Amino acid sequence: MARQPKTTAADRQLVLAAGELGGATTTLNYTTHIATEKPDYTSLVSIYDRCRYFARESSFLKMFLPLKRSVYNYGLSIVAADPAQQDALEEWLDQDSEVLVDKFVDPSTQETVTVESTTTNREIVEKWIEDAWTNFILFDADIATWQDDVQGAVSLALERCQYTDTMGLEMVKYTHGLSRQQLQQLSKDSQKIFEKPTIILNPKNKMHFKVLKRAARGEGLPVPNLFSAFRLFGEIESKEFGQHALAFGLRSVKRVHKIGHEIKNGQHAGKPHHFYKTPRATAIKRNWVDLIGFEDYVCNFDETIEYWLPDPKLFDTVIWKGTNDRLTQWAGPIGQMLVAKGVMPYLSNVLKAVVADDREKFGRYAASVVSRAFGAPGPVRLSFSNAIFSESRLAAEMTKFAVQNGLVSWTTGTQEAGFSPEVEQNRKVTEADDDDAMKKFAPMYAAAQASMPALGETAGKMAEQRSSQPAQPGAKPKGQAPGATPGRKPGSPNEMPTVS
Repeated sequence: MARQPKTTAADRQLVLAAGELGGATTTLNYTTHIATEKPDYTSLVSIYDRCRYFARESSFLKMFLPLKRSVYNYGLSIVAADPAQQDALEEWLDQDSEVLVDKFVDPSTQETVTVESTTTNREIVEKWIEDAWTNFILFDADIATWQDDVQGAVSLALERCQYTDTMGLEMVKYTHGLSRQQLQQLSKDSQKIFEKPTIILNPKNKMHFKVLKRAARGEGLPVPNLFSAFRLFGEIESKEFGQHALAFGLRSVKRVHKIGHEIKNGQHAGKPHHFYKTPRATAIKRNWVDLIGFEDYVCNFDETIEYWLPDPKLFDTVIWKGTNDRLTQWAGPIGQMLVAKGVMPYLSNVLKAVVADDREKFGRYAASVVSRAFGAPGPVRLSFSNAIFSESRLAAEMTKFAVQNGLVSWTTGTQEAGFSPEVEQNRKVTEADDDDAMKKFAPMYAAAQASMPALGETAGKMAEQRSSQPAQPGAKPKGQAPGATPGRKPGSPNEMPTVS
């Protein structure tokens, strides 16, 4: 059996820094690495923990996950299921949220600390929706839980959950992780519920939950989509460690003086006689120690000065090409858009179809939790915007069409144009009350009425001037076709035909 290579302190430190082996293993080898990199698919706890690790450590996922969540959650609106309750819902959303406890005792000083609300209902609802989207995108599942007489819900950390729904019978065990000091701040009833480190969410203990998942009913929690890319993200991590180690080598610059030359012919060919002299080497080294900046130096023809550094080709982006291509493929339409060199409108339609399906599932799930757990004045539903899927110019034209035809309000049109409706309305009122508003704000000329009208004349002002002018003799009334009899519509039965 071949002996395993001995690891150095630097190797062990590298393993600990990666957070993979937890210090229990003192050897770094490929077999151990791949087993840690991609756990067995039956170990959901290890898989979810690994997902959380990559979401925290991967520079790509740190950017991609919030971006995907923003696309899915774009234009979120919380509306009442009954339109008659919308005003009451808006008033409730703007109220301060309830606190878990109104006071607690600081265990270090035994001082009673008063707790006050620092958030509104809208903020805690939207924050929970954001957390639920994050779990659903990362794990393809989310479990929300809440208590009776306590406002609000939380999304559980799935790596600390044990969930089964065999034959449709749902059960959730959760390791809450509350410390003894934290438990002391809870009510007596809550302390009894959380006295054990792992609890079962049971309505009998006033604990409720609701589950959103992609897996089929009866199969428990799903294996997340990110699991298929564990090898890919492990490869990225290995390349990052390798390039980091090479870059660290740049901190130590070795200046090498090659003296003498190789003997290729004659009786000394191949022998260790290369005109190398120790006194000369010592003199050269002494001459170059702590040398900074430019200095003249004269050497013999058989002295060459080299600098030993990692090959720059090792830092070339070509080593990332295959990895990036696979990463883009895994990321789907959003990943394709990130690397596209031009507009790709068909990807928007594909993304819209995927997002619409997830929004429908998530919307029903979140609306049920908000209605039951947050104390809303009535049932609610979630609404999202599809404007994110339209190219900016097309979106602007659609907004313009909707405003002009009364499909949406002027306030929505102002918001979609990137302005504040409140600010713009106040400014318009100020401008309307200005005595010199015509001179200050009117366009130079009205292009639809004339090529160069007088300064400050608008279309409305010119129309007003024309209407106030007396009619010319023989002129037809406004809107009457030539040859028509006054008071009759052209082509009506009462009109006499014209004889030429």
